[in-house]
Amino acid sequence: MADTPSIDSEADLEAEWGELGRGWFGARDGERPSLWFFPVLLLYTGMFFGPFATALAAVFTLRARITLRIAAIVMGACGAAWCLLQGVSMFNGAWWSELQLQSMRSTVNFAAGIVAYVVVRPTAITHYRQSLRTLGISTVVIILAIVAFLLLPPTLLVAMGR
Repeated sequence: MADTPSIDSEADLEAEWGELGRGWFGARDGERPSLWFFPVLLLYTGMFFGPFATALAAVFTLRARITLRIAAIVMGACGAAWCLLQGVSMFNGAWWSELQLQSMRSTVNFAAGIVAYVVVRPTAITHYRQSLRTLGISTVVIILAIVAFLLLPPTLLVAMGR
């Protein structure tokens, strides 16, 4: 009988609900500012807009408070991806189909996005909190990116590194 909890010792539903809200959305967490958008978007910005869009997204993910180490790693990965894209496209562009070139470019851009994500995520998670504002801004960024991808001419996307 001692192991069974009594009604008086059970946790209050309102207290549990407050703890639940604090975990994901940071309802009472005033010390850390909110993320602008989720770090996972770094994986896809480069794939659709080129490596320097990934670098720009990394800066916005960390709310422009990027350290020199993170900036060097992200710019190094994005610069290496850019050089690899240009070199392979120039030397193999005449023999590869458009689909093969786009597949290669998307793969290299996604790899640069993985590097940026691995470097930026720990800092973003420890210094910033996820909130409803983060979700809203991320949704707006995704919608704007889809519209921009559909409206920009393919030659401009290729020039950007896509």
